[in-house]
Amino acid sequence: MARNTIILKGLDSSRYGEGRADVAIKPGYWLLRNPAGNLIPHNVAGGTFPGGYIAIEDALIGMTVTGTLPPFFQGQVGYIIGNLVRYFIIKPGDECLVVLKTGQVTAKNSKLSSNGDGTFKVATALDGIEFEALEALDLTIGGSVDTLTPARRL
Repeated sequence: MARNTIILKGLDSSRYGEGRADVAIKPGYWLLRNPAGNLIPHNVAGGTFPGGYIAIEDALIGMTVTGTLPPFFQGQVGYIIGNLVRYFIIKPGDECLVVLKTGQVTAKNSKLSSNGDGTFKVATALDGIEFEALEALDLTIGGSVDTLTPARRL
C-alpha cells in the first residue's frame, strides 16, 4: 500500500521539530541528538530511547517519504550533513513508517527494535522493544533493500 507521509496516526502539530544532520539521514530513520545537539540515527542496536524522533519527509522542498528530491538537488536522497532535518516526536500509540533493514522478515505484530543505524530489525529476546510491525514483510528475497514499513510505537 503506497503512503505519502511518514506519520500515519498521531498527528499533533506541537510534536514537530527540526535539527541539523550530523550524518546522512533518510525519512523513517529513528533519531536522537548527539552531545553537540545535532541529529544522528539511533546508534545502539537493540537499545531503547523513550524520547525518540522519527525523521519525516520535507514536503516544503518536495522531498518524498523515500527521500527523493526534485531534480535541482542533483541526485541527493534524504538529508545530507548540515541539512535542516524535520522530525516528529513519536509517542506510544502513534503509527508511522519506519525503515526496516534488509534481511528482515516481519509478521503482523512482530516486535521491532533499533538496528543501530537508524533502521529497525525484528527484536530478539535481549533487545529493547520500541515498535510493532503493522504488516507482514519479507526482505530476505534477492535484491531486497531497506524498506519503509508501517509500525506502531509501544
